[in-house]
Amino acid sequence: MKLLKKFAAGFYRALDFLTNFTLVALFAALVLILAAEIIGRALFSFSFIWSQEIAKYLFAWIVFIGSGAAFAKGGHLAVDVLLNKFPVKLKFALSLIFYLMMLLFLAVILKTGLDYSALNYSKPLYSTYATNLGVIYLGLPIGCGIMILNILRELCKMLKYRTAYFDQKGDVF
Repeated sequence: MKLLKKFAAGFYRALDFLTNFTLVALFAALVLILAAEIIGRALFSFSFIWSQEIAKYLFAWIVFIGSGAAFAKGGHLAVDVLLNKFPVKLKFALSLIFYLMMLLFLAVILKTGLDYSALNYSKPLYSTYATNLGVIYLGLPIGCGIMILNILRELCKMLKYRTAYFDQKGDVF
């Protein structure tokens, strides 16, 4: 059991690091592409035909992967005014149901995203042949996968601490 806990801790440390590193790299690429486009237009009256499309897809990847990172840090908004009025055991049950519903929804979106990505794998981008739409559309299932993994981490904490989970966290979500 100790080995499993060590593995899980290392896995989630690596997941958090890779997620954050990827977000920084994507954001840096977005800033560089947009800066090059702005400088090209303002100073040289020159525009890269692909910059707007690539920037749009980079932003989508940042949103999808960032949603998983935000969940890991408890950064999603939650209206828990009503939930906090319930007894702790009911809070636990409702939170468990909520997380399970989220897992189901994200699993459907992940599967749909993978299917859609596979369907568009042979289609090139409109402005460049550097990659294809299938790779671009992988951002959605990757983001869903990260969120699923982070929800599972939160569920494990919930099941480990039971009702004390709400005392130590201070907040439900």
